[in-house]
Amino acid sequence: MTGWSARYVQYAWVLMITFGWHIFGPFVVLRYVDKLPLRRSFAFLGLDRVDWRGLLVVLPVFMVGFAILSLPYVKYVAPMIEGWTKMIPLFRIPSYSIFQDTPENIYSFPPIALFFLDIGNFLGEELYFRGYLLKKSAFLGGANWTVNSVLFALYHVWQVQQTWPMIGLILAFGLLMKLRKDLWVMVGFHFFVNMWMAYGT
Repeated sequence: MTGWSARYVQYAWVLMITFGWHIFGPFVVLRYVDKLPLRRSFAFLGLDRVDWRGLLVVLPVFMVGFAILSLPYVKYVAPMIEGWTKMIPLFRIPSYSIFQDTPENIYSFPPIALFFLDIGNFLGEELYFRGYLLKKSAFLGGANWTVNSVLFALYHVWQVQQTWPMIGLILAFGLLMKLRKDLWVMVGFHFFVNMWMAYGT
């Protein structure tokens, strides 16, 4: 109907999910269900403040620790989980999917497309999972950050072979949010993890 290639139709769906569900959705709920004005919605989601100490000091140290711990995990643990996911037909990523092989497919879009994809991915997912959902599920108490990390991993069902094997490492997202409670630190960490897993391991 659009005349677009399959890659760009998938790209458009990713943008609709990340900008619609992840970014626009929380603002709609906060405004019309929780009755928060726009300024308080920004504050609730953590968009109105930056933890500079967390961003400039804690995040680099955390990234180095993550990189060191991820190497043996990626070598010994992840392949076992990946093998299990490939045995289940429902979990196999179709060959036409832009998530089939992340570095070659996702990051080969033109720069302007990657710009919007990155906003939707790094800011959108963090805004929804850590800025919104983590606070809305505070009733879970001490287990909240762990549950949030697991939900974040399970949510990536279209990237099963890339994301689910990293379930142990994905717990670092919830842990870092628990330690710093800052959305922008999480956006920086999310960017680092994606680049590290795509090119560094």
